[in-house]
Amino acid sequence: MAFDVATARGYVQRDLRDESAVRWTANEIDRAVDKALDEYGLAWPIVSYLDAVKGATDTLDMTALAGWAAAVWLYALWVEYAIGNVPPTAVRFREERRGFIRIRESTQPVQGESCRVWHAKGRALADVEVQHEDIIVLGGTAFAAIAAGVGATGAVNVSGWTPRQYRDWGEARLVDFRRRLRELGDSFSSGSPAAVWSSAKL
Repeated sequence: MAFDVATARGYVQRDLRDESAVRWTANEIDRAVDKALDEYGLAWPIVSYLDAVKGATDTLDMTALAGWAAAVWLYALWVEYAIGNVPPTAVRFREERRGFIRIRESTQPVQGESCRVWHAKGRALADVEVQHEDIIVLGGTAFAAIAAGVGATGAVNVSGWTPRQYRDWGEARLVDFRRRLRELGDSFSSGSPAAVWSSAKL
């Protein structure tokens, strides 16, 4: 079964015991899933690249490239120069703001030369790896429950739970969700540039 919006929503509703959408609307569940997906994408991004030609300054403006709109750019990972070296070689850089890369190396491309900027790319639901689908569901239930916990103190709804109970339950799940994301992030950041480049999902 494809892990799409309807599937993710159904799993979250099941875990919240709200399959009939009595407590949460579909839009509320979808927003909660989107929040979980955003955090997952930061911890376990797709690795992709854009090639850029060095201009007159030390700063590469990635936002001016034709491929920028489709890049779903999160942050830069490495700047490969010269392209095609075996093993790959990288130059030091600083991302001064999103998509603006300042090269900080004495040996760097000269004007007119190309370099390859590898970057973290955000994920859509279709990009979530099968073994991580439960992480998205966990985060979705956490964010939905916390949102339901914003209400009048002591109020009780049809489930018999008060907003405080929803909030406490959701926050406990959020702790678990972010712990699992930290584990993924540690695994991602421990890979060497050469290993990640060779297995990049382009």
